[in-house]
Amino acid sequence: MGKRDWRERLTSLLDLPGDLLRDLARVTLVGDRHLAVENHWGLVEYAGDRVVLRTPQGMLAVTGTDMVIRQITADTVVLAGQVTGLQFLG
Repeated sequence: MGKRDWRERLTSLLDLPGDLLRDLARVTLVGDRHLAVENHWGLVEYAGDRVVLRTPQGMLAVTGTDMVIRQITADTVVLAGQVTGLQFLG
């Protein structure tokens, strides 16, 4: 049994959220003004209208207006501003 199978089975058995034991980004959007990305792997690009983050699923591009980074830690980025789009680039 591979590492991924073991984690998926444990997550299912314990009825845990899927991202808890697996390497998945958790993206939380509150309205269109607040975005939190947990389990990111780094900031790739930052401008007032576009932010690109590296995640386990690939690059995540966030587009919007007046976007500012409110918080950045080793595993979490919190953005504020008007979010108009989210796209996983692969």
